[in-house]
Amino acid sequence: MQRLFEQEEKIIRELENFLDEPLPLIPDVIYNSFGYTMESRHVVKIGLYNKGLNSIPTSIGELPMLRTLNLRENHLSELPHSFQNLKSLKTLIFSHNNFTYFPEPVCYLENLSNLNINNNKIKELPESFGNLANLKEFNAKSNELIGFPQSIGNLKSLKLLDASSNKIESLPSNFPKLERLQKLYLNSNSLQFLPENFGNLISLKECMLQENQLSKLPGSFGLLKRLQTLKLSNNNLTNLPESLGNLINLEVLYIDHNNLTTLPDSFCNLKKLHTLILKNNKFTNFSPEIKNWLESLFRDRKILSLLNLDI
Repeated sequence: MQRLFEQEEKIIRELENFLDEPLPLIPDVIYNSFGYTMESRHVVKIGLYNKGLNSIPTSIGELPMLRTLNLRENHLSELPHSFQNLKSLKTLIFSHNNFTYFPEPVCYLENLSNLNINNNKIKELPESFGNLANLKEFNAKSNELIGFPQSIGNLKSLKLLDASSNKIESLPSNFPKLERLQKLYLNSNSLQFLPENFGNLISLKECMLQENQLSKLPGSFGLLKRLQTLKLSNNNLTNLPESLGNLINLEVLYIDHNNLTTLPDSFCNLKKLHTLILKNNKFTNFSPEIKNWLESLFRDRKILSLLNLDI
């Protein structure tokens, strides 16, 4: 059986002393793992799930080939500066901890592709967050974020962003530069408006904006030609832009619990729509075209909820 390089074995022994228990060699590190994996005599993954940690040894920053580090469900509030030396790190998880500030050393992890900080108390992200040019998935739900830095627009590789259940009031003007973003979850925030150029998110397929305070959508929304799922429930919308009819790939639309009185005639162009939730609005005035369209959807059982709607 291969042994670790001497320096890395020393770091593992130091970590075991810190934990006061052996750190087992395991086949893989997943969300609830405790142990480490090795390849070619290097430590490549470490899982320290739910060990009651208030801190971690600085020597972890001396593992040159470490690719995955899972610190989920501990009591951490900071990371050592040596973390910025983990240049091979691709996946970092420190969800369910006690962070109130985003740890600055993370912003120097230039190869990081998956970052999960769910369920902390982080209020803001530093401008240096935009240095994470290779980040593909960022999970930050259930924190106390009030917004994003302008530099978030630099994350050209980002495909998934989940910042649901925060306190976000607005998005920076550079946000729509995330042209590779496919999945956006901003539900359960305090958004009152979206940037006028929101439609520049041309790769977007899923957009979750329910439970905010939106009163209108920008006209550029209609540029999201790849959008398949859009949820706008529980906002303050009084009308919808005609451009929504350009969402030719839209399959699922939730617009329930708003203040809508009618629907744009352009909705008749939504040929792929199979799920439409409309309940709890103030509909009073549909055009003949929209009435016919709704009736056809209803006949095909494509409308899941038409409560309180008289067509």
